[in-house]
Amino acid sequence: MKYWVVVLCIWAWAMTACRETIPRVGDYDLIWDTPSTGAAGSMPVGNGELGANVWVESDGDLLFYLSRTDAWSETGRLLKLGKVRVSLSPNPFADGQPFRQRLNLQEGRIDIEAGEGERRVRLTVFADACQPVLYVLGSSNSPLQISAVSEPWRTAPYDVPYEDSLAGLQTEWPRTGTYDYTQVIESADVVLPDPRNVLWYHRNDHSVYDLTLKHQQLDNLADSIADPLGGRTFGVCMGGNDFEKRSDLQLASVRPVRRFGLRLATATVQGPDVALWKEQITREWKASPSGEKALERTAAYWRDYWKRSWIFVDTPGSDEGFRITQAYLLQSWVSAAAGRGNYPIKFNGSIFTVDPQYTKADVKANPDYRMWGGPYWWQNTRLPYYPMLAGGHFEMMEPLFRHYQQLLPSFRAIAREYMGAEGAVIPETSSIFGLYRNQDYGWDRQGLQRGEVKNMYIRHVWNGSLELLSMMLDYYDYTGDSTFVRQRLLPMSQNVLDYFRTRFQPDDQGVRHIVPTQSLETYWYDVQDDMPCVAGLRTVLDGLLALPESWVDTLRRQQWRQMKASLPPIPMQQVEGQLRFAPAGKFDPKTSNSEVPELYAIFPFWRTHVGTSDCQVGIDTYRARPFRGTDGWRQDGQMAALLGLTDEARDNVLAKIDNTCPGHRFPAIWGPNFDWTPDQDHGSNLLLTLQLMVLQSHGDTVYLLPAFPADWNVDFRLHVRGGGVVEGIYRDHRWEKGPEQIGGRPLQRIDMKKESR
Repeated sequence: MKYWVVVLCIWAWAMTACRETIPRVGDYDLIWDTPSTGAAGSMPVGNGELGANVWVESDGDLLFYLSRTDAWSETGRLLKLGKVRVSLSPNPFADGQPFRQRLNLQEGRIDIEAGEGERRVRLTVFADACQPVLYVLGSSNSPLQISAVSEPWRTAPYDVPYEDSLAGLQTEWPRTGTYDYTQVIESADVVLPDPRNVLWYHRNDHSVYDLTLKHQQLDNLADSIADPLGGRTFGVCMGGNDFEKRSDLQLASVRPVRRFGLRLATATVQGPDVALWKEQITREWKASPSGEKALERTAAYWRDYWKRSWIFVDTPGSDEGFRITQAYLLQSWVSAAAGRGNYPIKFNGSIFTVDPQYTKADVKANPDYRMWGGPYWWQNTRLPYYPMLAGGHFEMMEPLFRHYQQLLPSFRAIAREYMGAEGAVIPETSSIFGLYRNQDYGWDRQGLQRGEVKNMYIRHVWNGSLELLSMMLDYYDYTGDSTFVRQRLLPMSQNVLDYFRTRFQPDDQGVRHIVPTQSLETYWYDVQDDMPCVAGLRTVLDGLLALPESWVDTLRRQQWRQMKASLPPIPMQQVEGQLRFAPAGKFDPKTSNSEVPELYAIFPFWRTHVGTSDCQVGIDTYRARPFRGTDGWRQDGQMAALLGLTDEARDNVLAKIDNTCPGHRFPAIWGPNFDWTPDQDHGSNLLLTLQLMVLQSHGDTVYLLPAFPADWNVDFRLHVRGGGVVEGIYRDHRWEKGPEQIGGRPLQRIDMKKESR
């Protein structure tokens, strides 16, 4: 991992070298003046792969949980790496002593100061931006005794179904039937002997892979579908200069010190035995630089990260602008801290979950717990990635694209074995290796045919594949990356469109009706030509046909044209004298969830917006939507902004910033809403809504302040289609600076505020 991270660090610095002025990020740092009482008072820090929840307790201890995006257990759950307690004596955090803990956004670290005079202590905690290593650096005006202890909780085999059942979560694994339950028990962690450092790891000596393939009647495909779980090993090497080993789990300073540096190198590998992990963790440890060098390059990375884009909102007469801006920055921080890893961001907590009782008091499971567990839900997984387009954080989208492309063998198997189709289809819920969740496929198969999915919520949901392609087209439109088109977009598009082309044949009139299908999780019955699939197919085919002709062979392009000509129209309906978008061409109006698929032409497919002739149809549909809200995965905010509905978008953002979980101290621990804390869908929708209020980029046109309140002020820098950046400062009802376009193809710019006056 470290090699491509170094490349990305260099790319980020080069990309933003044109701008010398560092934005005012530091004005929005989060500062606490008292220690915390537990993990609910933690601050997140990370480098994209490695993350930590960090807190200080008044008893003299600094504590943190360590996490990685690739620490997958035998059962497909994303686990912590462990917990560490760093104790300082004499205690600088005692009651009554001065205390200051600062999340230093601009420099990418947590700074802690405590005590005064001879008892004054300074600590810095950060994850090296270019290597999966966490550092704890300390200095004191007088000598301190330092102890660092690993505090494992996976000390015995863990029966996941039993614990999850106690926690009130429908179990992913069966408790009845003729199943091998040993496959769903997670093994204990292992502590390795070492003369100098503390080393521990978790190794998957078995995997639910075999159970899953057998249960889903795909065990004949084991050679073509890879098992990512068996033999996966992840763990930590903890040590530092001037520390000595006191036990297998404890380090301590050789003598009282005024300065110390603790390093925690991490690694994840998959192999036949633990030897490969030992080699990798040793390499990571030896390659890790001094704390000072790591701190310097981490600060450089984060300073340039914040230069790529920004939004600073000011609301004269209130603190709403400060709160909006800080929320935007804190969510951006959390996204970046887990956004460059080996796996996509987990919507249900990312890598920053802590003990579940702080979110729900009746959940007594250990810190590895998260509601909805380890699988990926496509409708949730995608949402953190849309704000990365205007944010210019394109490298953070690569884990998503890579993950789903690597799972093509599984997606092809589902299409071929279950549906008799060519190509590939992404199931709405999938395990780490791309097959349906066993719970959704159905543990009880009585009365079900092979490949028939029991869970009605996701049985006939096909639109995820099209949303991925649409996002890939967006990525290309923003970056102009032709290599991405050849290596990612075209192979994926061929597989996805082959599925729709061979699964849904044209009728006698030449119309390719999408049936069987459903309209998201909301409309299940008698559905034909659901809006998400129809709008998605039209958007994807339009985008692919717009690619340079030399990039695509003639036969493939002809297939695309024929598919486009055979598609049903965008679903519409007349209601109370209004023309509105419909959930599907045909559908039973009975609802089973609370999504609004009729609005998918607006988002995520961008077909209807402030610059289109059917914008009023979108507005009428939006205002008549049967389900609405401001929290979690609900997309009302970005849809309102795309339609130019300023009041609705403003109110949505203001409601979003109040959605902090009351059991947690960090303001961006959203939720749990429908999922878990910190709710990454909620925070990401906040980012996207604010971006779209400030600027929208559609085709060759940029719309400035299309849904931004006239009495608010804003300083922004956002990326646009065509590879450019637009900067501007709007203050006191006029443009104080710009708007100025930097780079990219020529674009038409429409100032919505100017037009409205």
